[in-house]
Amino acid sequence: MCGINGIVGYPPEKIFQMNESLKHRGPDGDSYFKDEKVAIGHTLLSIRSNDLKGSTQPFSNINWALCFNGEIYNIKEITKKFSLKQSDLDTDILFQLVNKVGLNFIKYIHGMYAICLYDKKSQKIYLFRDQSGQKSIFYTTQNKNFAFSSEIAPILNLGVDKRVNEKSLSFLNDLGYIPAPYSIFKNIFKVLPSERIEFDLTRRTIRKKILTEYESDFFKLNPDQAITECVKLHIQSKKKLGINLSGGLDSSIILHEASKNDIDIFTYTQKFETQNKIFNEESILAKKLSKDYKTKHREIYISEKLYKSNLIESHWILEEPNYNLNLSNTLIAAKIQGIQGDKNRVLLLGDGGDEVFGGYTYYYERNQEVKRYLKFMPFPIYNLLKYIKNKNYINYKSFFQRWHYFRSMKENYLKTQSNNISDLYFYDDLSKIFPQKNCLIHETMLMDRLVWLPSENFHRGDKIFMNQSIENRSPLSYFPLNVVFDKKLRGDSYLNKKDNKIFIRQLYQNKLPDYIINRSTKWGYRPPWIHWFAGMKNFILELFINAQKYDEHVNWEKLIIEVNNTTDSPSRSIQSYLSYAILLMKYNKVNISL
Repeated sequence: MCGINGIVGYPPEKIFQMNESLKHRGPDGDSYFKDEKVAIGHTLLSIRSNDLKGSTQPFSNINWALCFNGEIYNIKEITKKFSLKQSDLDTDILFQLVNKVGLNFIKYIHGMYAICLYDKKSQKIYLFRDQSGQKSIFYTTQNKNFAFSSEIAPILNLGVDKRVNEKSLSFLNDLGYIPAPYSIFKNIFKVLPSERIEFDLTRRTIRKKILTEYESDFFKLNPDQAITECVKLHIQSKKKLGINLSGGLDSSIILHEASKNDIDIFTYTQKFETQNKIFNEESILAKKLSKDYKTKHREIYISEKLYKSNLIESHWILEEPNYNLNLSNTLIAAKIQGIQGDKNRVLLLGDGGDEVFGGYTYYYERNQEVKRYLKFMPFPIYNLLKYIKNKNYINYKSFFQRWHYFRSMKENYLKTQSNNISDLYFYDDLSKIFPQKNCLIHETMLMDRLVWLPSENFHRGDKIFMNQSIENRSPLSYFPLNVVFDKKLRGDSYLNKKDNKIFIRQLYQNKLPDYIINRSTKWGYRPPWIHWFAGMKNFILELFINAQKYDEHVNWEKLIIEVNNTTDSPSRSIQSYLSYAILLMKYNKVNISL
């Protein structure tokens, strides 16, 4: 796990400044590759080996230069298949594979990654992002120059235009975050999951392609074998390993499977300062489970004061606006778990389980009406009837359009809406990287995997944990594992009117404790804003008033009225624009405090 940078057309010495900006992602060293056209930089967070010299990137020879951020989990499978020289270093195996099969290497690797590959002969740079989108990578082609980085700041430091992308604000208004390929800035973009970006150094042109062909022996496993093997692959590390334990089914499965191996396990949970017990249900169950599995457990106590003192910093670290209330408490936890505290290098999370096992009730509820009507009429007739009723045309046959309609917030706080939903139609094609089946629930889950997880959940986790030099891993989002379950499960195996995660609960019925398996509802890590909001109201109002000086797109007056009228917990819209306002102050270098 590392930070990667690269530039074409900018002063090559800028690569040192870019590396310096990503020291938190790689505190164990930095290096670079440079020729007459390209400079590529890397900062190292050592995970698999104590051999820092052997881990130093970029790797380079007469044909290729490789720079890589992430983990390749199936290196043993690749080594055997292609008769490679054995190594514990996934970058070493990856570079051997590139030299053996060229650009086709991407068909065989599985993990979480953002990769830069420089083809010296064809004079092209390629960027790749993993199929699940767990590792972000940003790029710009402003003025026909090219730059990429694991984070936005190194690109901005090159002098790239800071103008806000109006389309991005519209998606923020709809969803509460900004989906790939867009970023908050007009000239900076994100690589999509499973996308290959090709930059031609000679022509200074860019081409994009979604990759859909992948191979793995993992695809042949049964679901129970797949989960066991998946977690085993994800605990590969020479460093200290922890698990974020929520008391939910997904993180409990990860703990159960990890405990089968001969490793020390450190578990963590968050506990909030509040008299309302519902906000600490997760910590109570996590503590109970940690005792049953005999882990070294730590509760991270989050007071109102501590939460507020980390709020601004957490949004600054994220670099883009985000509605999620958990930014601050995640940063507090990361500071305790990471380089400033317990010095964990690897942290396992349960993220992605809901999107493969069927965890959210809305997967069932919001598709029921569509499912009922489709028994009697084709999609075009249903679309027409809904248009007559709502005066808003939605193609419900489109995975993305149906998902967007259900997921988007209905209130508009922009002076003008600049995006068209068609700007993201390509997500329907992107969904084809996963097995397809005629199931509305599965189609909705695919959109959550491809839009929400990479652009909100994984983006948030990567930025905040890597800020504290922690590699966060989400085993249940491992692409081959998702494929196994997608092939196996039918719609009634996911959830129904009464139960969710039906198949996976049955699979672990006699393995996990009853208080986990038979838990009917899950509250999740939610800070008690209903109690804390009153103490933040004046700060939010003042922030929104100041934001008007730096932004002309948002109807700040309307937001100020909503904040004044809110007495309990703020809406997702307030949360989204609170984040945007905090970032406006950052990018305009205005000091603020809470």
